[in-house]
Amino acid sequence: MRLKQRPGDFHVRELLNDNYLTEKGDYAVYRITKKKMTTPEAIKALATETGLETGDIKFAGLKDRQAVTTQYMSVPRKHNQVTLNEGDLRIEHAGYAESELTSDHSRGNGFEITVRALWREDVRVLRNNLDGVREHGLINYFDDQRFGNLRHDQGWVARELMLGNMEEGLKRMLFWPSPFDSARYERYKGDIGRNWGNWSKCAGISRGFGEHFSIFDHLEKNPEDFAGAFYFAPSRIRLIHLYAYQSHIWNRAAALLIRDACAKEERTVLSSDEGALPTFEGAPPADLVMRAGLRLPGSRLEDCGDDKAVFERVLAAEGLTAEQFHIEGVSGFALKGEDRPLVVVPGHLRVRPAEEDRLNRGCSLVKLRFELPRGSYATLVVKRIFEMSAEMKLEQEKRERERDENPEGGRGSRFGGGSFNKRQGQGFQDRGRDRNRDDSAPNQESQGGYRRQEGSFARGGGGGYQGGNREGGGGYRGGGNREGGGYQGRGGGGGYQGGNREGGGGYRGGGNREGGGYQGRDSGASSGGYKPRTESPDSAPNTGGAYRRSGGEDYKPKDSAPAAKPSGGNPWGSGGSKGSDSSSSKSEE
Repeated sequence: MRLKQRPGDFHVRELLNDNYLTEKGDYAVYRITKKKMTTPEAIKALATETGLETGDIKFAGLKDRQAVTTQYMSVPRKHNQVTLNEGDLRIEHAGYAESELTSDHSRGNGFEITVRALWREDVRVLRNNLDGVREHGLINYFDDQRFGNLRHDQGWVARELMLGNMEEGLKRMLFWPSPFDSARYERYKGDIGRNWGNWSKCAGISRGFGEHFSIFDHLEKNPEDFAGAFYFAPSRIRLIHLYAYQSHIWNRAAALLIRDACAKEERTVLSSDEGALPTFEGAPPADLVMRAGLRLPGSRLEDCGDDKAVFERVLAAEGLTAEQFHIEGVSGFALKGEDRPLVVVPGHLRVRPAEEDRLNRGCSLVKLRFELPRGSYATLVVKRIFEMSAEMKLEQEKRERERDENPEGGRGSRFGGGSFNKRQGQGFQDRGRDRNRDDSAPNQESQGGYRRQEGSFARGGGGGYQGGNREGGGGYRGGGNREGGGYQGRGGGGGYQGGNREGGGGYRGGGNREGGGYQGRDSGASSGGYKPRTESPDSAPNTGGAYRRSGGEDYKPKDSAPAAKPSGGNPWGSGGSKGSDSSSSKSEE
């Protein structure tokens, strides 16, 4: 399953309360349609067009950058009306209002989502789940967009502050290395890390970089006042980290309620960056139906009422007490409680029939439409719709056991490893079969593969899904060249989207001389490897070790930052896979 493979695959439309827009009023309201652009970027564009300050422009909520989104913004009626339609941004006058726009004026969002790369089983799961989700909904968890701090290895900044680790919190919020830093941002963070404590030097580095100079200017004058330094950090970034931890605590409390109310066979579990998200199957238990919601916890849990006990259980697992769930003396980190529904039911949920997915050969796509209240996550609804029920998982496990016990699988062949529950020499939905071969003949050197592409029958091919034969070959979407390999295969070459002559290996491969790489592309003996089995790339130069990398570099070198750990370790190392984002902290966009 793939979401947002194209920007047009994910449309979000903000829904305003019916009585907000009027024919007259002190505020002009604009409809903003944007693509590949954050809400703050759109605000700057509107401010430029109207000649106002960005602080004059009000909005109801942030919208996803990786989508086509329509939202509203209000401005004081002291400007000339504007219209803009350029590239990825369109600004239209929508009407007037008696008051500036706030989140209270939004009743939620409408979504139109294209879900791609679906196999037949995925479509069957959707059909099985659709009526239940439409009628009963799911637990209203916060999804991955809320937790950019985890994608960027920053951990929980707010937790550090609750524990009194002000210096550590400041480092993690603004200067902690991220696997998605640009080369320029990586150099800046490295320079800051190497000179940390020399505030005059850090101030000079930041002045040259053009960011965070005032933080080090403050520390140069007040060397130990890390709490005060937060005042000079962007308020939006401070709030992102505060809300992320508060949402994490809510998610864990909601998960406890589900586990207490539902037997294991009555729930299903969704995956997320933040942790496992259990939800009910079918109708929710009576204990949950009777609840008005689960409050986002405020300072010291003082506003949590009868739910205080469940939050105390969560905090104990975090190494905190209710009294410690409070941040004092740090600007921008005041915890405030808020009511939140525990269960959300998507409104007007509709699914169009599956159709061919031309971006992913052999797969289908479906288009979904539904509405959600403000603060709920469409991606979570999609996850739930495509998550197998406990009963379906048991059926699948049974089929897999029967397949593994099938002696006709041909997995013991010296050259091939054969097929996926198929006879010897025939690949599961093989796309590159040599029709001149005798598929029934044993021990051919070119057995099929799991959805193999053209070239499957090169010398020593074969292999297949979970192949592991002497000359491997093939692999899950593998190439099938000389050294082959496969998904968890032992041989070199081939591999998951591999296919180079002696490179590649397999997903979690790399068992032989020729390394191995998840999406490895080197044609020699050094292509990467997702979680290679060697201890060190230095001690085994032919086995690589990079996630989405090639050439034998580690995705996260051993001297780099620990991923999402609360404290400790030197984060300023070298190397690492780099993306295109350059900011030091990411929002829900």
